Amino acid sequence: MRVCAILLAMLAASMPARASVTLFATRATFHAAAGHVITEGFEHCRRVTTAVVGPLDAAHPGEACGGAALAPGLRLSDDGGPAGDALYLAAPGYAANRTRAIGQNGPASDALALDFATPTRAVGFDVFQNFGGGAQLGRAASFGIDLWSQSMLLGHYTISVPSGRGAFFGAISDGAPITRAEINNPLAYDLVDNIAFAPARSALLSSFASPAPEPGVIALLALGSGLLATVRRR
Repeated sequence: MRVCAILLAMLAASMPARASVTLFATRATFHAAAGHVITEGFEHCRRVTTAVVGPLDAAHPGEACGGAALAPGLRLSDDGGPAGDALYLAAPGYAANRTRAIGQNGPASDALALDFATPTRAVGFDVFQNFGGGAQLGRAASFGIDLWSQSMLLGHYTISVPSGRGAFFGAISDGAPITRAEINNPLAYDLVDNIAFAPARSALLSSFASPAPEPGVIALLALGSGLLATVRRR
C-alpha cells in the first residue's frame, strides 16, 4: 500500500496543471490574442427598444430581429426564467449602448446566458448598466460573470461597469473549452453587445489540441506498472 501511495503522489505531481483562463479588459488586446473571431452586434435588429421572446439563436432570431439569423453557434436566453424567454432589444442610446444590444428582461435577479453550440476558447463582449428603463446607477456597478465548460465551472469573475458607458470582458481558456457565459448583477437587467467568439475549426481552436502525454508521465506509468507487479508477486 505504501508503494501505491508513493506512486500516486508521483503521478499527481507530474500531471499538467488545471487549465487557466486569461482575462482581457480591452477589445484590442482580446482580438490580438484570439485572432479570427465571429462578432454578433445585433445591427440587423430593429432600432426600437422592445421585449423579445427568446431564446434567440440562428434558428430562432425572433421578430424583433426581423427574422434575420444570429451568428451561427450563439444562443441567448434568460437564465433562471421558466423558458429562457424574457429578453429585450435595446435601441442605440437606451442604456449607454451606442449600437443595438440584447438584455435579460426579468426578473432582474436572473442572469443573461450566452451558450455556444460549438465550444470555444475565446469569448468577449461589452456589458452595460440598466437598472430599469435604461437607468444608470450614477457610479460603477459590479457584474458577475461565470464561465462554464459543460457542467464544470471554469471560473467566477467580477467586472466593474461604469455609469454611462460600457465595460469590455474578454476571456481565453488554455484548456477546457467554454460552452456558456452567464452575466448577472442581481439588481440590473443585464445588457450585452458585440459578442465575439472563435468559430469552429479556427486557428485558435486548433492550437489548443489535446497534448500528448509527456515522456516523464509515460516513464512514471511504466515504473508504476513494474512496482505493482513486484508487489503482487510478494
